[in-house]
Parts: sequence; structure tokens; C-alpha cells
Amino acid sequence: MKLQPYKFEMLCSVALAGVILWLGLQTQLQYVWWRWTSSGLRSIGFFIPLASIYFCWRAWHQPSDDQTASMPFARPTWTAHGVGWGLMLAALGAAHGLQLPVGLVLAAYVSGAVILIGGWAAWRAAWFGLTLLLFVNPVPVFLTALFDARLQGWATRAAELLARGLGMAPRRQGFSLVFASGETMYIAASCNGLRSATAMFYLALTAGYWRHWPWRRMPLLLASALGLAYGLNFLRLAGLVFFHDLAGHWPRISAYEPQVDHGLGGLMFVAGVVALGYWILRHKNSAPVGREQARVAREGGPA
Repeated sequence: MKLQPYKFEMLCSVALAGVILWLGLQTQLQYVWWRWTSSGLRSIGFFIPLASIYFCWRAWHQPSDDQTASMPFARPTWTAHGVGWGLMLAALGAAHGLQLPVGLVLAAYVSGAVILIGGWAAWRAAWFGLTLLLFVNPVPVFLTALFDARLQGWATRAAELLARGLGMAPRRQGFSLVFASGETMYIAASCNGLRSATAMFYLALTAGYWRHWPWRRMPLLLASALGLAYGLNFLRLAGLVFFHDLAGHWPRISAYEPQVDHGLGGLMFVAGVVALGYWILRHKNSAPVGREQARVAREGGPA
């Protein structure tokens, strides 16, 4: 099948933008890769560009009848009528002298390329997927510096309360619990719930948009995802304290504490994803309403 001239030009423009993205922003891309592979918390960022690509592809390829009234912008057709302002935005993102966050750099460059090639209408259609690029570093350093130690301290206090509820009387020292037997239980930073809460937040955000949740209800969905993540993390701490109590009676099983910790964490996260997914999928997708509104708009009146 022979490509139409404007489609061929767009494909060449997209290919050229990709080459410039790799050559001009290679330092930023390497930094993002290092962040993802050096931190279990920030490895969630692997999910962000995949979700961005999917939502952009869906916005530019789905039939316009599938557009719903809950979305803030109507889906236009991608055209070859680009806007020159996109070049300035892309150049701003590719400027090496500016010390900008890597997510802002990538979002600015890709958004500028889209505006330059397809115009403002193409950007408006895929605004959600393009905005997701702001979060390729899902938890910036200043957030972990602000909340990590505090959440770890709260997790330690919660573990202490759980231990006292089981009849033990531990003594808290920093992020550790010292029991009467002399054994110490350290509450690591990975137990503070920030990793599962971050993952649950982004899953809820993307799944809610995918299911066309009304924006006025999105804060409730995101807050519920965070609350669910920390509630399940509390249950994980309860399981660890209970296992530590058992290990006090059967010392042979104490060597399996890391496996129990990882197993409980994985089980609780999967349970949270299933519960959150069930709630989101129960929401009635508003696409049929959007199709009917689009039909009425085309035909000029009801059937």
C-alpha cells in the first residue's frame, strides 16, 4: 500500500525526532535508566513510558466515536499541519545548559515534537500520555528526603504497637525493636510502604483514565489507592511481628525472616492490585454515552 505524501512526511519527521531524542538527550536518558535500575522504589518508572506510548497511540488511532464526554478535550485527527512553536518547546527540552528535572526535559521535548509535527490538536488529543512523561522519575529525591525517614519511623511505631498487642514489650531504639530476649527486629526503609503506595498511585491514575473515570472522582480514587497501600503494609508489618514472635519460640525458623518479608510484601501488593482493579473495572465505562453524543452531533438531532 502506497503511503500518502503527508503520511510519509510525518513518518520521516517522527523518525528524525526520535534520532534527535536519542542523540540530544542521551545524557538524560542514561540518567533515567540509572535511576530505574539502581532503586527498587524508582524502578516503577519503567511503567511510565510504556503507559505514555499506549495512551498516545490510543488517542491518535481510536475512532472519534469512542471519545467520551468525561474527557476534557475532543479527539481530533492527526494532520500534517504542525505549529512552529513546537520547535521552541523541543529546543527548550533539549537545552543542556538548563538544569531541569529529567521528566520535565523529556515531556517538553516530546510535546514540542508532537506540536511541531501534528499541531496543537494532536497534543490535546494525547495530553494525558504526554503529561505522564513528567513522572519518568516517579519519586524525586526531595520527596524521599522529606517522607522516607518519617514513614520509616511511623512503621516502627506501628510494629511496636502490634508487638505490644501480642503481649510482647519491645523497646524502641531508632528504627529497631529490642525484645526482652535480646533479639532485635529492624524495620528497614523498604517496610515504610512508600514503594507499594507509589506503584498503587500510578496504577490507579492510569487505570482510572483508561476506564474514563470522571475527573471530579479521580482524587477519591487516588486517595483510596494510597490508603489501601498503607493499610496492606500495616498487615504486612503485623505478619512480620507475628513471625518474629514465633521465631522466639522456634529459633530455627528465624533464618527465613527475609523470605517471609518478601513473600508477605508481594502477597499484599497483589491483593491490593486485585482489589483496586475490581473496583475500577466495576465503574461503568462511559464510552457508549460518548458514541451516542457523537452520533447526535453528526446527525444534528436525536434518532
